[in-house]
Amino acid sequence: MSSTSQTHYTVEKLSPFVHCIREVSTNLLMYLIVGDERAVLIDTGSGSGNLYDFIQNQRLLPAKMKLLVINSHNHAEQTGANYQFSANGKAGKSHCVEDLCASGADRKYTLKLDSTFDWQVKPYKITRWLKHGEVVKLGKNANITVHYGPGHTPDATFLVFAADNRLFIGDTFHQFDEILLTYERSSIKQLIQTIGSILKVINESDKPREMRFSASKTDSNSPCLPMLKNYQRFLFSIVAGVQKEIPLRIDEHEGSRFESRDKLMKVVLSRNLMAQLKLARTARDDSSVQSSPAESNSTL
Repeated sequence: MSSTSQTHYTVEKLSPFVHCIREVSTNLLMYLIVGDERAVLIDTGSGSGNLYDFIQNQRLLPAKMKLLVINSHNHAEQTGANYQFSANGKAGKSHCVEDLCASGADRKYTLKLDSTFDWQVKPYKITRWLKHGEVVKLGKNANITVHYGPGHTPDATFLVFAADNRLFIGDTFHQFDEILLTYERSSIKQLIQTIGSILKVINESDKPREMRFSASKTDSNSPCLPMLKNYQRFLFSIVAGVQKEIPLRIDEHEGSRFESRDKLMKVVLSRNLMAQLKLARTARDDSSVQSSPAESNSTL
């Protein structure tokens, strides 16, 4: 194995199917899921090392097994090493890479890439756009189901891997580190809807209390419940104006931070989203005041 690979990545086996690859310099998490017929790599990190070589040198894949790369969303922290799996030319795929995949929810946004990071992503080519509800087959009784999950970004996804009773949720939620709703077209309303969809998947599973989630940061193998239900309540409390707002300095993020009492959940909203929330609350309060006389008269 090259010294570069050893320096930049570590790997941990989470289950018979799933390996968690950690990028040392950033602590970003990526996941390699190996089935009987093909494997899936979820995200490629910031590109600090040669992830393609690391996977090959660690012999995490059987010889000649085809690999699909799926990005949870288009941020540079998730797509930084995409170019290593995307060869130049018409096919746009490296050796043994079957496809480089992204959500088809908003192709224009995905192709635009995000330029707010401190580094630029090297060019790569998306060769397959995934549909909502699409099933990616890894082998016998091992399938991944794609769900669109906007909120953090409009092209965000979460993936359901029923064979391992596991969800891969990208930056939709993780503990301790800030969940940023500060990007172009971030939406707390859509994030709440996505968490509702995730909870529906959990509750409809055979063993909801045993289902685990794997995120892009911090949480590689955490129980879904009650954490994600608590997260939903936390988001509702932000919208309702119950949570304390912490305005941020310009050298942090342009917006406001909200933290749960135990500091496990931290969400940052952009100034634009904060203005929209406050406007909506004002409209709601005005509506309540105007309706009061009518309600009083109706009871006379």
